Amino acid sequence: MTSCDATTDLAMYREGVEKLLQLRVDQEITNSFPAHAAVLFEQFFKHAQHQVRIFCRHLSASVFDCDFLVQAASAALQRGVTVEILLQDAEPQKSAFFELIKKTATARIAVVNSPSARGATVNFSVMDQRAYRFEEDRDRVKATANMFDPRIAALLVQKFEQLQLNSTKLA
Repeated sequence: MTSCDATTDLAMYREGVEKLLQLRVDQEITNSFPAHAAVLFEQFFKHAQHQVRIFCRHLSASVFDCDFLVQAASAALQRGVTVEILLQDAEPQKSAFFELIKKTATARIAVVNSPSARGATVNFSVMDQRAYRFEEDRDRVKATANMFDPRIAALLVQKFEQLQLNSTKLA
């Protein structure tokens, strides 16, 4: 597990995301670095009351092997937050996060079987149908997030549930 290069910039990014979550502000924010994505997931896990859903290629270790993210995910799982993950690749990258998910009864990880979903270039995640992170083209590593947009979050939940219907449980 890595610290994901804790810097002043990262601390400021975290502080801004936390403030938007606490205030329930409908404001789009950018995310152009794996460490920023890790902070967003950390905050999703810290603030989730019910569920975090993630659709991605393979749980990139550059994002999901950060100690602060794994600690937040562990705490969320202990609080009873459900974590559902749909992967496009049959095997996730090795990370402490993936090991945690494999051991937890309230977590579900599956591989999407749909050819159209397997060819998708997007990544997205949703927290409690109110916050989301959307990456239109994962090869450009540029995403947007919003800590309070229930309308878009609900649309992404619908898409997640459609993809989930055509998946095979992995862990």
